[in-house]
Amino acid sequence: MKRYPLWKHGLISGILVLAALYSLPSSYPASPTIDIRLKSGSEIVDLHGRTRQVLADADIEVRRVNAVGNSISIVFVDSETQLAARQILEIELGTDVVVALNTRSSAPEWLDELGAKAIALGLDLRGGVSFLLQVDLEFVTDRFLSSSTDIVSVALQDRQIEHSIKREQDTLLIELANPDEQRNAIDVIARTDPRLSVTATSDGLSATISSTGLEQIAELAVGQNVETLRRRVDELGVAEPLIARQGNQRIVVQLPGLQDTARAKSILGRRAALELRGVDEQSSASGSILNRARNGISPPGTELLSYADGGDVLVERRIVLTGENIVDASYGSDEAGRPAVHLALDALGAQKIKEYTRSRIGEQLAIVLIDRDRTSIISAPRIESELHARFLIHGGGMGFDEANELALLLRSGALAAPIEIVEERTIGPSLGADNIRSGLGAVTGGFLLVGVLIGLYYGVFGLISVGALIANLLCLTALLAVLGAGLTLPGLAGFALTLGMAIDANVLINERIREELAGGLSPRLAVEAGYTRAIATIMDANLTTLIAGLALFVLGSGPVRGFAVVLCLGLVTSMFTAVLVSRALADLAYGHRPGRVSKISIG
Repeated sequence: MKRYPLWKHGLISGILVLAALYSLPSSYPASPTIDIRLKSGSEIVDLHGRTRQVLADADIEVRRVNAVGNSISIVFVDSETQLAARQILEIELGTDVVVALNTRSSAPEWLDELGAKAIALGLDLRGGVSFLLQVDLEFVTDRFLSSSTDIVSVALQDRQIEHSIKREQDTLLIELANPDEQRNAIDVIARTDPRLSVTATSDGLSATISSTGLEQIAELAVGQNVETLRRRVDELGVAEPLIARQGNQRIVVQLPGLQDTARAKSILGRRAALELRGVDEQSSASGSILNRARNGISPPGTELLSYADGGDVLVERRIVLTGENIVDASYGSDEAGRPAVHLALDALGAQKIKEYTRSRIGEQLAIVLIDRDRTSIISAPRIESELHARFLIHGGGMGFDEANELALLLRSGALAAPIEIVEERTIGPSLGADNIRSGLGAVTGGFLLVGVLIGLYYGVFGLISVGALIANLLCLTALLAVLGAGLTLPGLAGFALTLGMAIDANVLINERIREELAGGLSPRLAVEAGYTRAIATIMDANLTTLIAGLALFVLGSGPVRGFAVVLCLGLVTSMFTAVLVSRALADLAYGHRPGRVSKISIG
């Protein structure tokens, strides 16, 4: 039979060697690991040396320490040692670092130096928790219309258009003193905010949010929430989290290996918007005014709010400072030893608080927290001196744990809109390990069964097909590892399906060769014709399935996409191994024989 060119043998051999090399780390068991990195703006001169010293002083056994830039990965012998080390490191290294639990392959260091990584496991194989969050878009539109009322009013005043504005549900009703100003007012509003759709009425104008504007507002709110959640998860110390949008108003948050689920729910679900406002002490001191405010009639420019630990007070609606001006927040204690949150402001925030407190010494300043569906006052201390870029807040019955959590939320920023947890899935590490064993058992069992049947049915060409199948699994494993694609339980199902798709291609080739032999061709020509004429059928079948897999990846989400990734990559590797690798193996089996090949073993 016709010999395969030497360069093709070399190329195929090189690809298979690389595939075996880059799939090798996935064969090693995962070891408990701690990842340590500096928070933004933090500085520890020798984080690597400091970490080693802390672990050595605590007599904690370490298998390996890898340092890359400002991050460190520490591999431990067992999970008990990992947990003990985490507690010690969090205490000794302080709040300047994030200490995250993780798992890493126990493969040798030389593989890691070559860039060979183990396949990243998904949540259902590693264990952890998954949240499906829904953004409250009604809150977003309500806040937009509330701010638009003031913005539109100011714009019309600047153009000296006399008017009055009132809001009815999702509509702004604008009455004009001079009906002849109607066209001019429409132009002003359109330039002020194009997201408002303005129509003329009998006595003025009606403004609502346009459909395009509503999409833009929702897009911005959900996008801001995704970024805020990403910062909050970063503060939680979770390695390799997944935070992604799902549809128009939902967000998926997956936290592999997370153990404190209750704390994660508390932190993810809180809006935590901070505002500093002045206190109307004169009105608050009047019992009659306070009672009217409790009945819904507050003095102009004020709002009745409650302290977190009880009691009411009237605060100004004017906001002096918001959480957007906070660049850092950490928990600690004040001079009296009470739990407190230390705040650091940006330049604009420092200027605002300085100008406000300079003329308000002796007055109260309310620290307002907007959290979930409640707006409350943490404390309302008196301004004793001019405040600058750094100051602290305390009160509201805060303990050190509450102060730590509030500092975390303020560092990561407030949510643009409230969110609700609509679905929660928790998978324990033991269940993830069971899923891995079951999935690998299914793939191994399928491989052995297919290998035995194909070997018995097709003889030597059956063994060639088995060799191509092994090459296919190596290539697929290496591709998943190199691309960093997460392997999920549906992905293991994709592995099993890939076995069937790959062996199907070899069956097509083998049957074609048998047909050519039955038609009277010599073994050499039958093998050549079998591979040449089967390629078109194999390509057609795999490409149509590949299109379906790509559709699943683009339109699907979560487990569906995990299955689609393995399916698409498996189709690519199966075409390579069925056509090229099996052809090279057939050449090695029969091509080296001198003279003509009179007979081949193909069942």
